[in-house]
Amino acid sequence: MGEIRRLSSTITNDPQDLSGIVRQAYDLKKSHSIFDFEKIHPAKPSIGRKIGQAVHCLGRLHVAFLTLIRAARRVSGFENLRIGWSELPSLAKTKTRARRKSAIPAWTVAQTFKCLGLEYTDKQARRLMCREGDTVRQSFTRTELVNRFDKLKPASNEVHAEIQLILDLARRGISFSTPFPYIGCSKLSCLLCAEFLASVGSFPTRGCHGKVYDLWTIPEQKGLEQASVDSICSAIKKLETRLEEILLQNPNPKPLEKESTIGGSSVATAIPLTNNQYLSNLIVNRLQNERQHATSAAARQRPSSPNGKDTVNEELDSTTPIEAGEAQGYKSRRDYNRSLGIPYNGPKDPPTCPFDEFWRAYTTFSLPAIFDKFGHGNEIDRELPHLRTFLSCPQQERPLVWRLCHYIALGDVNAAASLPAVEAAAEAFGISPHLNTRDRLQLYEFYGELLGAADPLLLQEAWETGTLLRFSKDRLGTRIDSRVCSLLAGLDISRRRVQDQVSRRKATEAPHQAPPAAAETKKEKLEEERGQEEEKETAKGKKEDVEGKKVEDKVGAEDKKQEKVTNFPMLAAVPRLLGASWSLLLSLTGSSRG
Repeated sequence: MGEIRRLSSTITNDPQDLSGIVRQAYDLKKSHSIFDFEKIHPAKPSIGRKIGQAVHCLGRLHVAFLTLIRAARRVSGFENLRIGWSELPSLAKTKTRARRKSAIPAWTVAQTFKCLGLEYTDKQARRLMCREGDTVRQSFTRTELVNRFDKLKPASNEVHAEIQLILDLARRGISFSTPFPYIGCSKLSCLLCAEFLASVGSFPTRGCHGKVYDLWTIPEQKGLEQASVDSICSAIKKLETRLEEILLQNPNPKPLEKESTIGGSSVATAIPLTNNQYLSNLIVNRLQNERQHATSAAARQRPSSPNGKDTVNEELDSTTPIEAGEAQGYKSRRDYNRSLGIPYNGPKDPPTCPFDEFWRAYTTFSLPAIFDKFGHGNEIDRELPHLRTFLSCPQQERPLVWRLCHYIALGDVNAAASLPAVEAAAEAFGISPHLNTRDRLQLYEFYGELLGAADPLLLQEAWETGTLLRFSKDRLGTRIDSRVCSLLAGLDISRRRVQDQVSRRKATEAPHQAPPAAAETKKEKLEEERGQEEEKETAKGKKEDVEGKKVEDKVGAEDKKQEKVTNFPMLAAVPRLLGASWSLLLSLTGSSRG
């Protein structure tokens, strides 16, 4: 493995480059597992395993660094925390020296049995050390127990990290109830640490793996306050009592759980180790939003009325709640039954349309027939009455009002310049590029308000017949600006002229289809009345034009500077219409099923 050779070379030739050594070890830790290191010496896998464990332990220094960075991003108020180094003077490393005798001699096996109130016999030794039904070790004797007990005595004791933190608090004179009640470690706590922490100050940890280590100890400390000494002594007595209960009540040894010796971070986080800053920022923002939502949700009070703001859904005040299976969806129940190996007898999922069939219907303008086929026709007619006609008509034959809706949905009066079809529709409805900026903005806002209050197809009919001004007044009343009324009146006159030309052309081509005299007289009378009304509106608009000429000229000059066309993607003809039906289309194709 070339990476290991480079790491070894760096350690040998440049041992002062601690940052580089740690980073190389971290890269090896990420890319290679312990099993990969065993391939270094296939004949003796243990050699490679030890090298891998050493590299992984060295790489954990960079893991700790990344953990601090993630904690700074996640934990609220992290900038107010103080990070200190905990090291007990009694644990300082010294040269190897002859083992001195302890002031309190260690117990023997016989004394341990006596303390537990057990007979010192081979039967009791097997009862404590062997599982029930273990025929291999039925010959286990107390002599073998004594031999094993003597081998377990270490040359020096070790103090676990949790105990070091507790003793550091005591050495600094800090009460055990003052700090935040949690001790985070990269590994699960052993049984002795977990029981001791529960007794001394109720410090929860990441968890307990249940192992007991003979190296576990509490070192001698000087200069501690009497309150801390009393608390530690009381915790040790409780620990001894608890161990006696465990040995007497559960004599059969349990299988040991796997313990991480080179585990990951002790900070619970959903942020993976990644160098992708964009992804990291996305995750950080999501976690912050979730934490903010959880905080605000906890502060909310229960609503006094079922119609209050915080009522989640109608099931809270429903007298007949929906069945759990239907409320959560059929798929979850079906998958649950399948995992148990039992048949599913619940409702079936609605039929879905294959995508090929859906696409063929879309290209042939027969999509409404697909809606009817799969049971959504009535829903479409009820919620979207014009969708059936819209989808059944080729794009070039659709009424211009849908292009106008598209233009209004763009949200920019200048956006139509990049879309010729939309620009032509806007100009047909009077929003001409030859108008000054003020008139264009007024018409743009006017059509947005009118489309929100009127049926688009009725608006199309009023435009075709030259009655757009009357139609607008019927829908919006007196809220229409006088300048807009003048522009609409001019638009109606031009549209009626077009209609008259079309009528005369038809009359010339088919004179035998001329209307009766009475009908012709009535038609002329109506046109005369409409012409008089629109002439008044036009005259009124011209008067206002004279008064506001200076303002218009100024705005028009600015318009020439600011008419910067922005490219917009081609949207659907009616975003409001098609946006509402998007979930319906997905339900037909089955794309949204979980």
